[in-house]
Amino acid sequence: MEEIIYKRMNGGLIDKAIIFLHSLNRPYDLDTISSFTYGNGRVALINDEIIGIVLYGYIPKQFNCDINFTLVDVGIKEKYRRLGICKKLIGQIIYLFPKDIYLQVDQNNLPAIKLYQSLGFEIIEFLFNYYGEEKHAWYMKRSKI
Repeated sequence: MEEIIYKRMNGGLIDKAIIFLHSLNRPYDLDTISSFTYGNGRVALINDEIIGIVLYGYIPKQFNCDINFTLVDVGIKEKYRRLGICKKLIGQIIYLFPKDIYLQVDQNNLPAIKLYQSLGFEIIEFLFNYYGEEKHAWYMKRSKI
């Protein structure tokens, strides 16, 4: 396999990130990415093509006013899944931001839940209808060490 480059998402990668996220059926645009994450993210690239991404930022937790450092979205191109790319991207964020980190995950996405648990995240709350009617989520937290 070709070499995977891991780096901070910068202004030159935001357009590529939006195209990549659309390929994963995530309906982000520049305004959405900017307002939620201020363009903050880590990407995995092969030959300048994004194959994985983690967006993060300070986000108000739904249903209350707490502001938390949150992994906003995580996505890996299907043919590169289960190769440790996501784990490495999130691990870099954990290293760079040694603080409490939160995320929401579809309650039925067991591979993602297992991955997050392997990185020290714990389920702390059930989010009813978080993704829409009958689409629930788990709210997870990784406490700073």
